[in-house]
Amino acid sequence: MFFLFAYAGVLNMIDGWLTYIGLSQGLIEESNPLMRSLFEANSHYLWGYKLVIGILAIVLGIFFKPKKPFFWRIALSFCCLLYTGIMGIHAFWLLQV
Repeated sequence: MFFLFAYAGVLNMIDGWLTYIGLSQGLIEESNPLMRSLFEANSHYLWGYKLVIGILAIVLGIFFKPKKPFFWRIALSFCCLLYTGIMGIHAFWLLQV
């Protein structure tokens, strides 16, 4: 279970960093309204938020012992799958630069 939390946390932080770079350089547009508003308020808020959430996911992976691990394994696997797809989107625009 720790691996899934850590994988999601690390990909979240990488996503934040790549999104920050893409937005700062004008290479991409953020379609998530929350992330867009964080970036528009202060560009560092986006990166800080993603960093905190990523670290929190890793810490949860260390200490969280669910009563229903099957449910959490499925939910986290879905989350990891989504983040892997987002990394594919980042790879696509990075290769175009």
